[in-house]
Amino acid sequence: MTQPREARDVRTWACPPPQRAPPLAQCGGAPLAHPPTRCPQSLYLTSVLVASDRYKKILKKCKAVVENLPSYLQLALVLSIEAEAGDKSFWEPYVSCIVHQPSPTGWSRSKEEAETYLQSVGIIDDIPDWEQRYSDAKEAIEAQVKVLREGWGRELGIERRRFRWALGHVLSRCFGDDDVVGLAPFIDLMNHSCYAPPPQGMTGEDGSVRMYVPALWDDEPREVKAGEEVLISYVARTDPMTAYLSFGFIPEELLPEREDPFPALP
Repeated sequence: MTQPREARDVRTWACPPPQRAPPLAQCGGAPLAHPPTRCPQSLYLTSVLVASDRYKKILKKCKAVVENLPSYLQLALVLSIEAEAGDKSFWEPYVSCIVHQPSPTGWSRSKEEAETYLQSVGIIDDIPDWEQRYSDAKEAIEAQVKVLREGWGRELGIERRRFRWALGHVLSRCFGDDDVVGLAPFIDLMNHSCYAPPPQGMTGEDGSVRMYVPALWDDEPREVKAGEEVLISYVARTDPMTAYLSFGFIPEELLPEREDPFPALP
């Protein structure tokens, strides 16, 4: 497979020091002492790739119709194909960061691990149906893995475990809506805090689109110091069990008791 010319750019961008967004006076209302790390639109790993010429060639051997899949399953298929491509993938610098990581989701853990975690955060008694919800989630995921394997896996030589892995990362990390979802390389690997801002999109003066993390903390402007971990909000507006199944942990703001109700810098 011939590498796109931009492949050199993604490798340069992915290796330290990362590229930075052009200096801006303000970004999300926050003065920027240091421009935010950004993810150009051309580097997004998105579900729309299935309509590209390259993917049409890859998928033409498969009888199943990829357009019939919901966007998150299209993206799981794309991520599986890119992971199987190894260092020939345009997105190899990003995929290599997660390819050996297990799914971060709660449904991918064993029942015993799930029970131990829910007990450790003191919430298991508040979710009397957790076992049923855990089992339902695993069953639903396996049904979707089966769809991918039977529709595309055999012709492309991709096993169930790869689809299961990809689906876990997509459901836990992707951004977007019902029509289009995507993975924003490296931004989607950031840890969560309810006081951090969610990633946002921005169009530069040159028309380029990028995703960025505003320099905010609890909605107030702040300087991001060199070497400081950049956090994002997963915008976890859901119930604790759904959060666990999606993220593999329950954000502190969803727990019944919080030790520190006041925001503090990390």
